[in-house]
Amino acid sequence: PQAALSERETMETDVIKLLIQSYFNIVKREIIDMVPKAISLTLVNFAKDNIQKELLQELYKPEVLDDLLKESEYVVSRRKEVVQMLSALNKAEEIVSSV
Repeated sequence: PQAALSERETMETDVIKLLIQSYFNIVKREIIDMVPKAISLTLVNFAKDNIQKELLQELYKPEVLDDLLKESEYVVSRRKEVVQMLSALNKAEEIVSSV
């Protein structure tokens, strides 16, 4: 047989029940907030890994690699101009030093 609780014990028990209920409500809200974030994080990481793998596969294809390593037409023409300019400057230096 259980002894009846005093009024103070009943009040303390009710306070403890309220505190536990409040704690569980906080935890429930935290989990409700965290689950979508965790799902989003998982999806983002999955997409990032797959996109990176796909990009690397495309990047290292032999037929694409040659195109990627080829210089642009602008660089080729600019190099020719610079070589001509260097040649002209060397000739000018020779002429000036011979005078």
